[in-house]
Amino acid sequence: MPEFPIIKKVWTSSFALTTGGISLVLLALFYWIIDVRGWSKWAIPFVVIGMNPLLIYLLAEVVDFEGIAGYFLNGPLHGSAEIQALGIAIGSLSAKWLLLFFLYKQKVFVKI
Repeated sequence: MPEFPIIKKVWTSSFALTTGGISLVLLALFYWIIDVRGWSKWAIPFVVIGMNPLLIYLLAEVVDFEGIAGYFLNGPLHGSAEIQALGIAIGSLSAKWLLLFFLYKQKVFVKI
């Protein structure tokens, strides 16, 4: 009996079924938490990103957010290369989120 490893590189049927199942369980969990229970305040950071996903995807190809984060965080990030890489990644994500939050507050949404 052949076995299929659950890895994306191979992309087998077992991988598709496993990731599909995990996605459906998470969808049901978040539906229950946000829509049924009404606990939605914690999801605001995700709403901000979800309102302009196309804009940030395209803008990340044009604007060097990692360079911007590196410019501002180069001094405070002393230590190993792993700590610097993590700091740059968090700084880049923060810069993107702050831009999206500003656009969210201004009610600017890019649509097709």
